[in-house]
Amino acid sequence: MSIEQIGARLENSRLVRLFVVGLATSTVSAGCTTAPTGPLTSATAADIKVGTTREQVLSTAGQPLAETTQSPGRCLDYQTKGADEALQPFHVVLTPNERVYETGDGNCASVAVHG
Repeated sequence: MSIEQIGARLENSRLVRLFVVGLATSTVSAGCTTAPTGPLTSATAADIKVGTTREQVLSTAGQPLAETTQSPGRCLDYQTKGADEALQPFHVVLTPNERVYETGDGNCASVAVHG
């Protein structure tokens, strides 16, 4: 084997490793969510409308602080941060078909889940 052939194989080996690393990085990045963490802004809370799916809520608002299963639906607890920086409880009630029934101030313990 000539020096040129050895060099070509080494270069191909490097390119394959770079490709594999790039593919792994993009695969991991694709699984990441850009949903917010921490308290919701009032604008984000206002974006959660009646009829929105659970998946859309999670995409918009991120993971809830708590999720309560109550017959016949579920309730998601969040916090909102107002202009005065004070944290307030905020809830999202989901119907059995995982659509938003209502949203509002207060936590899930303070509301009844509807069907």
